[in-house]
Amino acid sequence: MVKFAPMTVELEPGRLRVGETRDKPWGGVVADTPFARALYELSVSRGYETQSALSRALNLRTRYAVGGWYVARRMPNPESFSVLLRVLKPEGDELEKLVVPWAEHVSGRGVRGTETRLRSSIRHRKQPETKVGEILDHFSRKSGLFMRECFKLLDINYKSIAVFERDASLDSLAALLERAPIRMEMSADETEELAQAVAEIISNKIEGGHKFQNSMRGKQLKNFQASLDCKTYNGEEAARKIRVSREVVRLHRKKLGLPLLMTDEQVRILRRSIRKSKTRTIAF
Repeated sequence: MVKFAPMTVELEPGRLRVGETRDKPWGGVVADTPFARALYELSVSRGYETQSALSRALNLRTRYAVGGWYVARRMPNPESFSVLLRVLKPEGDELEKLVVPWAEHVSGRGVRGTETRLRSSIRHRKQPETKVGEILDHFSRKSGLFMRECFKLLDINYKSIAVFERDASLDSLAALLERAPIRMEMSADETEELAQAVAEIISNKIEGGHKFQNSMRGKQLKNFQASLDCKTYNGEEAARKIRVSREVVRLHRKKLGLPLLMTDEQVRILRRSIRKSKTRTIAF
């Protein structure tokens, strides 16, 4: 009988899809770059194990954008990056692993160029006028981020501290109080300091006659008021304090040009106006 030696056949490696790499630390189509690895690891930890699942969570019509991020063919723009942060809610090291490579990319020049431009940006930055501004400035310097990147991190639509101090709405101040403690990794004392600083901004603006424009309603507005050190009254609370209807408060507040959230003094002004109006009606 003739014996044949065992025959070995070397199989050709499987073909790769467009953009796929052989270096796939977790499996799937993931490039070996800091941002792609961090994004994939975070997505899987949040239950989005496929590109399609993450795309649906981000409200994208296709997985094309997510696929591009995973293979490092492109990076999310600021709007997409802010949506990623809202959906995935990274904390601590997770947040740093996403933000640092993304910030380096959007700077257009990598780490070294980013540091140079950041130093120049800080050198030409106006001195903050409020405690809130000082807190944001300190975080920017400590984290090595431009202010526009800090605001993107907080999902607040401003580009500089000076503009934020001047134009901050109740919505943006509420967003700052809600997101900063987690996304800026603030301690309990730092969080309390931020709440006091926000309350100071609101008090100063209201006392100066500033009328806030905002879209907060109901429970959201009440939660925001509860976070402030200064006592304020919305329309419902002012009506209950003066013992009139909310419609009466609305009409007189509009006539007097009073803000949405009123201080004790402004409620007293409102009460006097309502009483004068009632007196004139009775006299007539």
